[in-house]
Amino acid sequence: MSKILDTRILLGYMWRDETRKRFALGATLLYLVNATYFHFDIVSETHLALMHLDEQFGETVHLKLYPDN
Repeated sequence: MSKILDTRILLGYMWRDETRKRFALGATLLYLVNATYFHFDIVSETHLALMHLDEQFGETVHLKLYPDN
């Protein structure tokens, strides 16, 4: 399994069903999707997760926002 996938599981964005050997969306990702309906500040909400990725992998992390979406 890749480090990116491991990180997504750790942060709750995905989960692995060991019996069926499949992955599914995790509670954190579903929370973020649901929160978009309430016009939340995605930059503030994702800041800690992005900092965690930066610290864990020592790589530059970007969050791309599209102005018309």
